[in-house]
Amino acid sequence: MRALAAALALAALGCARGPAPTATADGATPAIAIHADRSGGRAVAVIAERREVEIVDGAFTVDDLLGEVVLASLAVEAIDGGSRLVVRRCARPSLGEGASVALGHQVSVTSAGGARVDGALRSADPAGVIVAGADGRDHELSLDAVADLAVVEPLATGLRCEVEGGTGRRQLRLVYTSWSFAWSARYHLRLAADGEARGGAAAMTPRFAIVAPRVARPRPVAVTLVAGLPGDGTLAPAQVWSGTVTLDGDVEVAGAPTTRSASVGWVYRGLDPAGARDERHDLSHTLVTEELELAPSATDVPGPVEIERADGARVRSAMPPVGEPDSRGVRPAIRLVLATSAELVGYRRWRFLASDGAGAIDELVYSVANRGDAPARVRIEEPLRGRPAAIRFAAPEGQGEVDRQRFWREVTVAPGGLVRGAVVLAYGRID
Repeated sequence: MRALAAALALAALGCARGPAPTATADGATPAIAIHADRSGGRAVAVIAERREVEIVDGAFTVDDLLGEVVLASLAVEAIDGGSRLVVRRCARPSLGEGASVALGHQVSVTSAGGARVDGALRSADPAGVIVAGADGRDHELSLDAVADLAVVEPLATGLRCEVEGGTGRRQLRLVYTSWSFAWSARYHLRLAADGEARGGAAAMTPRFAIVAPRVARPRPVAVTLVAGLPGDGTLAPAQVWSGTVTLDGDVEVAGAPTTRSASVGWVYRGLDPAGARDERHDLSHTLVTEELELAPSATDVPGPVEIERADGARVRSAMPPVGEPDSRGVRPAIRLVLATSAELVGYRRWRFLASDGAGAIDELVYSVANRGDAPARVRIEEPLRGRPAAIRFAAPEGQGEVDRQRFWREVTVAPGGLVRGAVVLAYGRID
């Protein structure tokens, strides 16, 4: 239901404003904007095409559309300055009617019982279909016995629309949404020498894989890739890439390189926020991880990341979904794990102390040990359970800070050394 609502909203944008596509100046090049769900869900495309049609007996047919049309989203507009055109109904051919245009093409038929037949379509009519199978036999199925018929080869797609107010040849603009397209991203990230320290930089180059159906008549298309759907959280859709591509099946394009602020450091995160907490206490011994902190962008979508370090070493990671911005419009930084330390080990003990139903008090005791032969700077982090939060007690005194998401403290652990600390955190109105 959410995806359908997004599709209809995108269709409305296609006729009005926003990131949806528009025809080029000469109107000859179709335009498509493919919106990818930032959470990794289903993508939806908005397509604008200009066509010349012949209206005969109050109807016209459009062939070779770029993708399968969501009929509820279709908008048809006459752009030739002629008489007003009113579209009463548009429909795709039924299976029996539509299959006939695939005669001679390679198809894959799935029966209602789950059996699959691959071969050339020899016959198709309202009574059923006949497929010349790869086994040399003809397979005859009634329409009731056909659960799905997929055309393996490129096949023209089309619509038949019933109209009022015009005859003869007309110039039309069609805007519609389609589920036939998607896109995904993968990233190459190169850390500069200063990117290995706090306050450094990283060069990021994305590549985008566009998933598109094969078509009977390949042609150039003005493609725009968009991150996000209308109404998808508080983050507005953002244009990621645009260019002209000849769409005839899947294709990959390169994005422009950008520079992001980045830093690398050791982090001891005592508890995974997704993990369960005990009612009274929680203990954990965890290795310290080396993490890359990267500035976020509204154009980021989940995907694999190859990180090239300053020394040439390569690490594979994954871009997480973009976090929602806080009340100040600031999005959380992206965290990518690079390595796990064999020398640094963290310990934490969490205890719930009190609550009055409106707030709570927690106690956290932590330490980081260094078994190596070089000093290490480590950032200790503990996710907050609620807001607002304040430090009531800290040992050593004055050590540690609270931001909107976590308690944190940076320490330097000497070779063979151990750094300890404790903090009492108050949430809400507890006094």
